[in-house]
Amino acid sequence: MIQQIDAHGAHPRTFSIDTSGRILIAASLGPMALREGGQTLVLPAGLSVFRIEQDGRLRYEHRYDIEAGAKTQWWSGLVELA
Repeated sequence: MIQQIDAHGAHPRTFSIDTSGRILIAASLGPMALREGGQTLVLPAGLSVFRIEQDGRLRYEHRYDIEAGAKTQWWSGLVELA
């Protein structure tokens, strides 16, 4: 193992790597209530985007929230567009 990194989401379920081997996207399963200070916040399901560096380490880029409602995001993949 060369690295551990925050997934920027609750319960990451699946991940995909693009065909160039430079981008990894981790998908979190669904919304989750989190306690922060004296408040309860809901972290939505989401897609967390990471750049894969030359040495194989990940660098966090961005998170996209996904409106899953009462459903879960069981699988997520990448499709190359021409």
